[in-house]
Amino acid sequence: MSDIRVLFVGDSLHGEFQLALHWLRKHANLEVVSDLQSARKHLKQGGESKDLLVLAATRPGQFSIEDIDALRNASPLLRIVAVLGAWYEGELRSGRPWPGVFRTYWHQWPARLASDFKAFLQGHCPRWGDAVTATPAEQLLQRKHDHCKNTLRLVLIRADDWETAGALQDACQQAGYATACWVDGEPPRVTGAHVFLWDLADPQRATKNRVQKYLREFHPASIIALASFPRHQTVQRLTAAGISGVISKPFLLHDVHWILEQSGIEAERENHSTAA
Repeated sequence: MSDIRVLFVGDSLHGEFQLALHWLRKHANLEVVSDLQSARKHLKQGGESKDLLVLAATRPGQFSIEDIDALRNASPLLRIVAVLGAWYEGELRSGRPWPGVFRTYWHQWPARLASDFKAFLQGHCPRWGDAVTATPAEQLLQRKHDHCKNTLRLVLIRADDWETAGALQDACQQAGYATACWVDGEPPRVTGAHVFLWDLADPQRATKNRVQKYLREFHPASIIALASFPRHQTVQRLTAAGISGVISKPFLLHDVHWILEQSGIEAERENHSTAA
């Protein structure tokens, strides 16, 4: 458990929020309340002791700008991060996004938040600590790409076209990974790949039989899939088929770098366990 004190507000049983809750229980001093009234009461009684409020929202209109203002009135120094369900996709274009709230979709956690927690514990300002007037573009400019390491591990990229393969290749190479691309025909003859990075234009193609076949063919590589705005049921199905992680498109370079780094950490743990 860390020294980051977090208040989670929302439906803790909702499927889309289980990833965030599981991660928070491991990395934060977490308290959970189900509604705004309980949150305001909690904050008024001792809200200054909280470092972060995580607002879990399933659908637009569930929480209003006035609700956000009420939370800030109860604890003016508190920062707010929103973890959003699938119904919020497109809200930045057509809705009324809450000002001064750092936003992340449920499937982007923890890739978007893990480095901010680390920065906070090291005494640096996380992105949720930006001024409440900061725009999403200004928050993005604050992102530090701290995952660029000369790992020389091999990433095998599977895509339907060379444009997508080239973009993923650039992203991997920027972080110091060697790459090989498979677009059409037979896969390249490579051994010892660290990750099989699979661009899934159609997630239905990732059947359990096909995933298991790739795991055997490219052992010891783990499979990371890219999918456009994946639904909770899609991620569950891909995970059950044997895929280790899912990156949501559109993605940031940071998302790719973070999940590749985590795959390396897991591989090292497995190697140590095998050696022991």
